[in-house]
Amino acid sequence: MARIRLMGDDVTVSFALSSALRSAGHDVDTARFASEALALLQQADYDLLITDIIVRTDEGVVPDGGLLLISRLRIPGRKLLRNTDIPIIAISGAVSHMGLGHILKTPRDLGANGALAKPIDVPTLLAEVRSHLST
Repeated sequence: MARIRLMGDDVTVSFALSSALRSAGHDVDTARFASEALALLQQADYDLLITDIIVRTDEGVVPDGGLLLISRLRIPGRKLLRNTDIPIIAISGAVSHMGLGHILKTPRDLGANGALAKPIDVPTLLAEVRSHLST
C-alpha cells in the first residue's frame, strides 16, 4: 500500500503503531529522532510521515522532536527535502498535561495535516492514515 516513516522516542509505542500499520499492508520505517528521520526521508520517498511531537531521552525533553521535523519539512527557507508536501500526522501523549487543543494545534499551525492524542486507537489511526493517503 503506502510507504510510511514513523518517528517517535517510545520504542513500545513505535512497535505497536508500526505493527498495526504493517498489518494493514503498509511498509513502515522507524526513527527515534528528527535528525534520523530527516536523513532517511532524504534517502527515499515516503507517502506519509507520522511523528511524535515531544521526544525525550534519559536527560529529558530534547529539541530533536516532531516540531523540528515538521518545521524542516514545511517552513519556507527551512525546507530540506524534495517531497515537502508529504502528508504529516502528529501524535502526542502530552495532551493530558497541556490540554488537547493546545498541544495538537501547534503541529497543525506548522503544517501537519492531522494530529492524534495518545493512547492511539488503532482503527482511528488507520482511518486517519487512509484519509491522508487518498488526498
